[in-house]
Amino acid sequence: MTAHIYQEDLDFLEEAKREFSLHPELSTYMNAEETLIALRIGFNRVNILIYKIDEELLHVLNVLDAAPNLVLESEEIK
Repeated sequence: MTAHIYQEDLDFLEEAKREFSLHPELSTYMNAEETLIALRIGFNRVNILIYKIDEELLHVLNVLDAAPNLVLESEEIK
């Protein structure tokens, strides 16, 4: 599989970097059109993995117990 990177993909990368910087608790970020998703990964969560979303496969409602509120305590990344 050969991926083609376009300017809109690089623009989304910058958007995701900005959102992850503003909201360090986020692990995922999706664009408004829901066509791209960024995942914050890696040691110290300093890497971003971007996927293009072609279509929704399955949306299942009310199959999990309610999740507790997430509270993260982290050191400042230098």
